[in-house]
Amino acid sequence: MKIKIITTVFINFFVFICFTNAQPTDTNDNKYGGQVDEKTNIQLDSVHDIEQKRMIEAYDLVAEYGIKAKLLEERALKAEPFDSLKSLDIIVPKDAIVYAYNYFKESRYWAIQYNGIWGFVKDDLIFTIHEKDTKVKKQFDEPPKVIKKLKLIYPLKARKAKIEGTVEVKVFIDKNGEITKTIIIKGISELNKAAIGAINSTTYNPAKLNGKPVGVWVSMKIPFKLK
Repeated sequence: MKIKIITTVFINFFVFICFTNAQPTDTNDNKYGGQVDEKTNIQLDSVHDIEQKRMIEAYDLVAEYGIKAKLLEERALKAEPFDSLKSLDIIVPKDAIVYAYNYFKESRYWAIQYNGIWGFVKDDLIFTIHEKDTKVKKQFDEPPKVIKKLKLIYPLKARKAKIEGTVEVKVFIDKNGEITKTIIIKGISELNKAAIGAINSTTYNPAKLNGKPVGVWVSMKIPFKLK
């Protein structure tokens, strides 16, 4: 009798264990060791995919209205839009085509995409590529007017090396007259940072269209000439 009871208990325990192991676990892990995005149900197969998702959500990255650009120097993409040791395992070669989207004025970093991969680079490391527009939209009736003139500081290393030239920068002046985006059109690596710093030192009365203030893109040329 005792043997029969013990055998029955053992069988029931074995069935319970098998049934428990067969149930799906309430986690986002998949059989490949990755995770599944709860919102999109897309499998994230690697640490890289998870990091990209984190960046997109943390910094509201959206691939719309990008500026086509080139990288001035070979550089590893940063994982954050500020000076940090944290870089992605993605090296972008010199002259590679990228698209610039979000601009972080305080740290002067652009959020860019390279081959569909998000990352961050300093604003003096990329320059725009001119493309012919078939349609030109009127931006303003009255251009922006300077309130405070720019303060240009000649880089000491460039001065000692007798480097001269003009840096051309594409600048967005918003409807409050504030410079919110800067990207190089034609640059000199030793002078780019100083040119953008000088532009950010200025203030403007905003452009107007039909009597109302509007945000506009304008081009600025910053000359560096040794006396």
